[in-house]
This record gives sequence, C-alpha cells and structure tokens, in this order.
Amino acid sequence: MADDGPGVADCDKPHVFDRFFTAKGAQPVDAHRSFGLGLSLCRSIVEAHGGIIEIEDNVPHGAIFRFTLPAEEVAIHE
Repeated sequence: MADDGPGVADCDKPHVFDRFFTAKGAQPVDAHRSFGLGLSLCRSIVEAHGGIIEIEDNVPHGAIFRFTLPAEEVAIHE
C-alpha cells in the first residue's frame, strides 16, 4: 500500500511497527489520538504466517508499506 501523505521520518521507521508507538507531531486522520496498535497488529499477523512487513519512502512524499507471505502448494485429497 502506498500513500502520498507527509511520510515517515527516518528516525521513526525502525519503530513504526512497535506496540504503542506514535510519531511525535503526527496528526491522526480521525482527529482522535492513536493508540499505536494498528501497525503492530499488522506485523503480528504477517509474522504469524511466516511473512515480513516493511516500510519505505514513496518518492517524492508519502510512504509505502509492503508485506510478503510465503506461498506453498497445497495438495487436496478428495
């Protein structure tokens, strides 16, 4: 997923998936204070399925969140 918002500061990137992390000066979209759980829950779900989640800059501004999940063939026995 990519957006064209203000982006994430380089110093915050290592922490955006930490539980209860909220960037200083961040303005919540819905005008209420965030609890800092959304991206932590995303990471937990992705990692529980053996995947990886990461963030990078969306040039010229914004952020890209990318996750990968392992794929394997499933045999169906009828």
